[in-house]
Amino acid sequence: HPNGIPVQAVGQLTLRPELASITRRNGERSNTIAGFITAGVLPATVLSTFQARLEASGFALPPGYRYEFGGESGERDEAVGNLLASVGVLLVLMLATLVLSFNSFRLAALIAVVAGLSAGLAMLSLWLFHYPFGFTAIVGTMGLIGVAVNDSIVVLAALREEPQARLGEREAVVTVVMRSTRHVLSTTVTTMAGFTPLLISGGGFWPPVAVAIGGGVTGATLLALYLIPSAYMLLMRRRAATSKTAAPDAWASAARPGPLTMEPGSV
Repeated sequence: HPNGIPVQAVGQLTLRPELASITRRNGERSNTIAGFITAGVLPATVLSTFQARLEASGFALPPGYRYEFGGESGERDEAVGNLLASVGVLLVLMLATLVLSFNSFRLAALIAVVAGLSAGLAMLSLWLFHYPFGFTAIVGTMGLIGVAVNDSIVVLAALREEPQARLGEREAVVTVVMRSTRHVLSTTVTTMAGFTPLLISGGGFWPPVAVAIGGGVTGATLLALYLIPSAYMLLMRRRAATSKTAAPDAWASAARPGPLTMEPGSV
């Protein structure tokens, strides 16, 4: 410390040989440099600041040397790699479940759109609350996708049970949505209440998870109450219009007289 006392004032320094280990990773010699960060500061923030200062200083390693950043950054990269390796299978299973549940590719695609928008809203919430998109935020966003579509599934199931709503009538759709609002809002409020202690607990682990899931669930509720009914009404109206157009064509084909044939001796 600049204002401290010399080390020689409190002790005697001596150099002596000592047995030590040489750390290797993948056959290459390596050294680890670690440090403690200030309490309450996120590791991602410290890493970004350190990288900016390192780049500004013009630091360069000698030939044959390289450095890698570990810690949360390494865990995040590893987690993203593991998630991307299985995300294709998970998406196929989710879409297959939705198609089998609603017997409709269009409705399953609509639910998938809500899931994607919810993930985007989770990232927006992290940006608004100044949390980095780190390892814990990635875990929260992946878990959010399964929770966010529940409200949309509830609204779609209620709309499919109403005959007038299946015809795309606006009044029937509004009535069904108003009837489903209580169930949708109750699930949202209970979810937000469950994550509130994690949000106010502080630290660098739980708040990003709570912000990602809370922001995504809140946005998914608005999507379930506004986007889902509007898109469903448009789809049903288009289907009804297509059915009305196809019905007269089929009736005309059935009513059109065929060729008249006469056999000898029939008159």
